[in-house]
Amino acid sequence: MQRRSPTRRLFPGCWDLAGGHVDPGESVEHALTREVFEETGWQVGQIRTELPQKTWQAEDRPRFERQFIVSVFGDLEAPKLESGKVDAWL
Repeated sequence: MQRRSPTRRLFPGCWDLAGGHVDPGESVEHALTREVFEETGWQVGQIRTELPQKTWQAEDRPRFERQFIVSVFGDLEAPKLESGKVDAWL
């Protein structure tokens, strides 16, 4: 888990999991592996399960989330946090 920095527009200071957006022309699986690496420095080894989709309302529009359980490899004791976006991890 990562704590979002207090300067983030959505959910500042809240604990969260690695996540992000699918870029145009990008598959969900590629976006998942890219975002995990960008936010932790870890490589996704296997996508094990997709959890039920969640929908929620942001101030500007409805949003939805697809969540996955994955196995990862890398230095699990020292994730590489994105500077300015995350200020702590568990």
